[in-house]
Amino acid sequence: MMLWPTRRGVALLLVAVAATGFVVHSGARALGAVVVPSAVALLAGVVQVWLTPTPTVDRAVPADGPAEREGTVVLRFDADDPLPVTADDRHSAGLRVVDGLPAETVVGEGPVRYRVRFERRGDRTLGPATVRYTDALGLVAGRDSVGETARVLVYPAVRPLPPALAESLQSGLAEQSRSERDEFDGLREYVRGDALRNLNWKVSAKRDDLIVTKYTGARPEQTVTVAIGAATGDADEMATAAASVVAALHSLGAVVALLTPDGEVEAGPSDPEAAFAHLATVGPGAVPDREATVVVKASDGTARVSVAGEERANIGNGREAAT
Repeated sequence: MMLWPTRRGVALLLVAVAATGFVVHSGARALGAVVVPSAVALLAGVVQVWLTPTPTVDRAVPADGPAEREGTVVLRFDADDPLPVTADDRHSAGLRVVDGLPAETVVGEGPVRYRVRFERRGDRTLGPATVRYTDALGLVAGRDSVGETARVLVYPAVRPLPPALAESLQSGLAEQSRSERDEFDGLREYVRGDALRNLNWKVSAKRDDLIVTKYTGARPEQTVTVAIGAATGDADEMATAAASVVAALHSLGAVVALLTPDGEVEAGPSDPEAAFAHLATVGPGAVPDREATVVVKASDGTARVSVAGEERANIGNGREAAT
């Protein structure tokens, strides 16, 4: 616990010091009238604050998510007796408190809620919380750190792809799909999770329901290999471009085999978080496989995306440009 005099306490202390100077000229009467009561009040404030039980806190944090998103943090303080405090909360770089802190509250009478913005990808922390309170006269203040830290994983931001790159990914999947299909095997109703490319729009319009075309020998999901790398200082650009490509491929129903300088991970449309969680902390390094279907390479603040060996787009500094 940290203790310090409040402004009111400092003012009283200065009065007591000034009164002490008059003791030399006025005798013990001035000492008893001003100095002693001031000292007693300050000492009583120190003792009261020092003996105040430290509150406890339970914390609820937002779910992991992409950069540029906001979420709500809830702090539920508790103590044996109601205690007026000023509550605050620590947070690591990459997070920014939008509003709600510091908060004036009474421990035990309701939670403290505040908004936090995910500023930058990475493994971020919230806490411990801090509470500031004073003695009954407002002369001495104390501050305690309470609770543990909580982690939140900030994914890279997902941005719309340039049209040329989006069309290239879609046409590449269609070509791969044609090469994998053997022959027509019938029609059935659409089930959540089916690839949108298999929808038979003509039949769907006639039946007023979504109908999927089945093929013998076709795999239920296509897998696209995405390899990424970045120069030192450009990992954020790499991760943002990769996350945007992965999200686009998932929307087309593809499974992504992601190869990065820090390892490999496979994620499908039903479980995209695996890829985004890996991209949240991946660092710079060489592209693991330059022959991958999609290659993302970042340098000089720009990520260059190639599909099937042809560069399709440059993504950097919040702007996308087709090549």
